[in-house]
Amino acid sequence: MNIYLIIILTVITVSSAGILLMSAYNTLSHWKYIRAHKQYNRFRDMGLIETASIIRSGQMDILVK
Repeated sequence: MNIYLIIILTVITVSSAGILLMSAYNTLSHWKYIRAHKQYNRFRDMGLIETASIIRSGQMDILVK
């Protein structure tokens, strides 16, 4: 009976750790995207970028003169 309890607790712990890791990764990539966007806006305000950026799958291809 104790072995089943240990197995169930292990499964719950592993799955919750996986969910935490996934949410942390999503948050990090979201912040990275926001930082790139702010950088792009700063470059655009300085007049370094003449064409619009292409936003593709979260990556920003910045076209510089």
